[in-house]
This record gives sequence, structure tokens and C-alpha cells, in this order.
Amino acid sequence: MDDDDALYLANEVPLPPGWVRAPQRVKRISDMAGVLREINSIYGAARRGMIPAADASRLANVVDIARRSLESGDLEKRLKSLEAQLGARQGNDP
Repeated sequence: MDDDDALYLANEVPLPPGWVRAPQRVKRISDMAGVLREINSIYGAARRGMIPAADASRLANVVDIARRSLESGDLEKRLKSLEAQLGARQGNDP
């Protein structure tokens, strides 16, 4: 059982009346390694029966949205770089 599993199980334990569960720290998805980490975590929890398949599917869709956002940002950076290079070449041509 990894840390993600332990956090999930801890959240399943009922709290006494009036108690409030502390929020979990969630790692940001800031790169493709983060996407892979989250997908692996979701897959593992679903395979072990710790979360229902429907919940795993919903979470995987959210992670996929993050992946597409990262890809879009990367493509935008690359396109700006290419446009800058093209503009520099056109500016230097007689």
C-alpha cells in the first residue's frame, strides 16, 4: 500500500460527530511526469478495489484535461519560438 492508498483509506473511516477532516495535500500536475504519476495512482487504486471504476474514470478524465492543457501550453511556446525565428530570418533578408 502506498501513501495515496493510505490517504484514501483514512478518508473512509467515519469521524465522530462535530469533527472535521483535514484537507489532503494534493500534488500539482505541472508536467507529463505528474500526469503519469496520477494516472498510475488512479489505476492502482481501481485495480485494488479501493475506488469504484466510475470514480476512477472521472478522475482519469480530469487528469486527461490537465494533460491536454500541458500539451497546449507546450505547443504554444514552440509556435512562438518558431514565429520569432521566422521573423528574425525575414527581417535579415534583403
